[in-house]
Amino acid sequence: MRESPSIVSKKIIALYGMAEWGANAVETFFRINLLIYCTDLLKISPATAGLIVGIGVVWDGFTDPIVGRISDRMTSRFGRRIPLLLLGIALLPLTILAMFYISADSESRVIELTIAYLFANTALTLISVPHAALAGDLSKDSNTRTQIFATRYFYTILGLLTGIVLPGYFLQAEGNSILSYQKATWGIASVIVISGLFSCFVGRQFDVVRDETHRPQANWMTSIKQVTQNKPFVILVFAYLAATIGQSINSSLALYYYRYRLKLEEDNIQLILLGFTVIISISLPVWYKLAERFDKITLLSVSIFLLALLGGVGYPILPEGNPWPIFAIAAIGGILVGSVFLLEVILANLVDGEDAESGEYGTYFGLWKLSAKIARAAAIGLSGVMLGYIGFDTGTDTPSSDAVYNLGLLFGPGVSIFFVLGALLVLALPRQKIQ
Repeated sequence: MRESPSIVSKKIIALYGMAEWGANAVETFFRINLLIYCTDLLKISPATAGLIVGIGVVWDGFTDPIVGRISDRMTSRFGRRIPLLLLGIALLPLTILAMFYISADSESRVIELTIAYLFANTALTLISVPHAALAGDLSKDSNTRTQIFATRYFYTILGLLTGIVLPGYFLQAEGNSILSYQKATWGIASVIVISGLFSCFVGRQFDVVRDETHRPQANWMTSIKQVTQNKPFVILVFAYLAATIGQSINSSLALYYYRYRLKLEEDNIQLILLGFTVIISISLPVWYKLAERFDKITLLSVSIFLLALLGGVGYPILPEGNPWPIFAIAAIGGILVGSVFLLEVILANLVDGEDAESGEYGTYFGLWKLSAKIARAAAIGLSGVMLGYIGFDTGTDTPSSDAVYNLGLLFGPGVSIFFVLGALLVLALPRQKIQ
C-alpha cells in the first residue's frame, strides 16, 4: 500500500471534501422536511411516517459496514473507493426525485415512499462511507488530518445550509406544497452530481488498491468482530450514538417547534436555520486552532455538555411570536456544534493507534456510519411516535395547548438528556490512544 503523504495541499483537501456537500444536503433535507412532508402533504399518520423513515435509515445503516468492507477490499483498476462513489452519485439524484413525485392521492403512497427511501439511503451509503474512508488515506499527519476533517465538516455545514435554504426558499415562494419540495429536490440533485464528481477527480490519486502482502486475511465477520472488540472505539460509538439521537430529534422536530410552539413566520424560521448553519461554518477555524493547542476530548465533551444546558433550559421557556431569543440560542448553539468534526478526527487517530498499517478505514467508518443511521432511525421514529402520543393529529394546523406545551419539553430537556450522556462518554475515552 502506498504511504499516505504527510502534507496534502489545501486545494486537494478543499476539492476532496466536496462530496460531503451533496450527501449532507440530502440528509438535512430529509431530517428537517421528510416527516412533515409525509404528515402534512401525503396525509400519512405520524406513527406510520416515523416507521417509514426509521426503516429506511436502519436499512441504510446496515449497508454501511458492508460497503465499508467492500471499499477496503475492492481490487478494481479504478481504485477501492472511487467506483462506489460514482455509483452513489448516479443513483442518489434519481431516488430522491422519485420520493417527491409521489401523489398524495395514491393508495400505495406508503409503499412507494418506503421503496424509494430504501434506495435513496443505499445510494447515500455508497457516497458517504467510501468518501469518509478516503479521508484516512489522504494523510496520517495529525494536523493535516484535523484540517481534512474540518474541511469535510465545512462541506457538511454547506450541505446543511443547502438542505435548509433550497426547500425554505420554495416553501416561502410556493407555499407548503408538493411542488415546492419537487423544485427543491431538483436543485439538491444537481449539487450531488457536481460536488461528487469534484471529489472523485482529486480523490482518485489517493485511492490505491493495497498490495497482497498488506492485505489482512480475516473474513468479513471476523474483521467486524475485531473492530467491535476495540473498547475505545465502542465507547466513541456510543458517545456518537447519544449525541446523534439528540441532534436528530432536534432536527426532525424543529419545524414543529418553530411553527406550533413559537408561532413564528416562515421567513423567520428560515432565517434562524440559515443563521445557525452560517455560524457553525464561521466557528470551524476557531475549533481547528483550539484543537491544535488543547486536548480534543476535553474540548468536545465541554461543548456537548453546554449544548445540553442551552437547549434544556432555554427551549421550554421561550416566548411565542418573538424570534430574537431563539436567534440568540441558535447563535450560541451554532458555535458549540462546530466542534462536532472532532469526533471523526478522534476516530481516525484511534484507527491508526490500533492498527496503523491495515488501512481498514472503510470497516471502521462503515460501522461508524451504521451507528449514526441507527441513531437517526431511532430518533426519527421516536419523534413520530411521540408526536402522536402528545396529541398531534395528521395535517393539523391547530394542535392542542397540551400538545404544544409537551412539544417544548420534548424539544428541550428531552434532547438534552442525550447530549449529557454523549458528553460523559467522550470523557471516558482513553486519551493516550487517540491524541
